[in-house]
Amino acid sequence: MRLIILLSLFFFLPQLAFSQSTDREKAVYALFDKPGKIKWLRHYKGRIDDLNDITMTLAYTGKHCRGVMVYLRSKQEFRLEGNIKDGLLSLKEIDPQGEVSGHIKAEITELHIVGEWSNFDYSIGGILDMHQVESEVIVPTYCGNNKWIYHYNGSLLGGDSELILQKESEERLRGILYYKTSQKTYYLQGDLDENNLFVLTIKDEHAQMKGTLTGSLVEAHTLNATFEAPNGQQGLATYKLSEEILVGCVEFADYMSSYDITYPKTQHRRFNDWMDRVTGEWVYACRAYVEEVQQLNPEPAPALRAKVRAYAWSDIELLSEEIISGFMTFSNTWSVGLRGQAFNFDLRSGREITLRDLFVEGFDHSRFLKDYLNENIDKHRLYRDAKYRQWLATAMFPHFTIHREGISFCTNFDATYGQQRITIPFSELSPYLHRSNPVRHLYQ
Repeated sequence: MRLIILLSLFFFLPQLAFSQSTDREKAVYALFDKPGKIKWLRHYKGRIDDLNDITMTLAYTGKHCRGVMVYLRSKQEFRLEGNIKDGLLSLKEIDPQGEVSGHIKAEITELHIVGEWSNFDYSIGGILDMHQVESEVIVPTYCGNNKWIYHYNGSLLGGDSELILQKESEERLRGILYYKTSQKTYYLQGDLDENNLFVLTIKDEHAQMKGTLTGSLVEAHTLNATFEAPNGQQGLATYKLSEEILVGCVEFADYMSSYDITYPKTQHRRFNDWMDRVTGEWVYACRAYVEEVQQLNPEPAPALRAKVRAYAWSDIELLSEEIISGFMTFSNTWSVGLRGQAFNFDLRSGREITLRDLFVEGFDHSRFLKDYLNENIDKHRLYRDAKYRQWLATAMFPHFTIHREGISFCTNFDATYGQQRITIPFSELSPYLHRSNPVRHLYQ
């Protein structure tokens, strides 16, 4: 009798578990000829390149691993099949037409999947990072949740300084350092690891290396770091958080397309309205192009997998009670190069700041800029490159941002030299600025 009961339980319990399963879990069970051999079924949630919110439901028999991957915003589904060997997950991504449209190679544990997603011919790839969840996820998280903009004030080498630090995708850090002693703005770039340790390189506008900041960001309210100059000089940097800016975000991904834009969200309604308009226009243009491609390809094939992509991000260069200034960068796969747009906003009046608001009538800022550039070009890291000097001689500087020490003018993005900038101090520009201009509090 005991044997009969045990045999009954052996056959009944898998059926009971199956009957209590969700539709997604049942679909995964159905991928196996003998579902009773499944050792485990797990749900994972994460992102590709920290941009596209996805979920996976995987099951494993000890020999075969199969499951389903879903883009949470578009509800685009793919079937997965492969194996696990020595902790390494190897899966083929199968599209709705039954074609191999991608590959996943990753390390897998009960709690995490970390590796890489690639399209069918490995020409496009992205970092895959997922963690186990208790049950199937159907609602995407807000794509700005793990991104931030911190505004710090503190001391570097005993001198007052200001730090704006931004965390974007894949733990990357960018930022601005204003050092009051030298009255100059410097540019930061680096990474934040899983233990909140960071290494930031510091460069000036001439791409000259000025040092590194190495430290810990265990708590957002404090930042402690060690500064080291190229000559070996070392010192301490200590900062206190003065303001946190939320990150606005729009993202979408399906079979052939993905687009993502991040931007600052402040407590100032009119600036937010202006930023919403700019980002909305970009998102509308992306959607229009995607719809055009989809109309031409109503049944997408693996050759089109993830081919239409667009990204946009912003960098704040000045943040004060009166002004927010920075630069937005737009990139996509259907246009050549990067496109940029500066933003300079007077938070008191709720208006965008233009060159007409700054300079007296009749002042030729382009001519003044070229003269100033010719006097300072020898400071640039690429000065010895004759082709660089030749390119710079004819380059235009259509964009400007406001810094604490002056106005920074920059070029469009160049395939060889990137984006170049020159900052003219207020001490040089003050004779040509309106007496009632919106930045006068920065130099008076």
